[in-house]
Amino acid sequence: PIDFDCGVGEGELSSVEVDYHEEYVLPESVFVKEGYIFDGYLASRDFDGKVYGYRPNSETAEWLDPDDMERAHLFLPKDRVKSMTEDGRVKLTAQYKFAYTFDGDGTTLKEYVGIDEKVVIPAHGGELKTIAQGAFKNNEIMTELYIPDCVSEIQKKAIDNCPNLKSIYFEGPLPDDF
Repeated sequence: PIDFDCGVGEGELSSVEVDYHEEYVLPESVFVKEGYIFDGYLASRDFDGKVYGYRPNSETAEWLDPDDMERAHLFLPKDRVKSMTEDGRVKLTAQYKFAYTFDGDGTTLKEYVGIDEKVVIPAHGGELKTIAQGAFKNNEIMTELYIPDCVSEIQKKAIDNCPNLKSIYFEGPLPDDF
């Protein structure tokens, strides 16, 4: 069987019984972690830690070893896998990446790509000062936005075309240019 594990997130997917030589298409992820986005499944196996699968855009399957950093592969929804369970159960653990992109020194929030309705901007150790133009552009999911008190500048159109945004909360004073 193939077991799905939410990792450090939340959610549940039922195990799937797959015959050894049967090709299986991985399902969409239901796993979530606030402030992060799903990045793929890391595969591990009871017997030897390797999983037989197809790399994207390839018709050739190979053993993929998550412990070998040069060959490690995050399986994504809709990736095809095959011959996974002959020597033991396979566990696909959800991996996440941070939903925020900061500039090099951490003082500017450049982009948010998360899927949370309630977005709490991290203060980035108190270093965050600016929310850049377009940081929250075209976000159709967000309904609430919480801005930490260390933010002193919100650039023009930083929060643009967010049709479901109902409330913006400031922990500190409202920036002069907002």
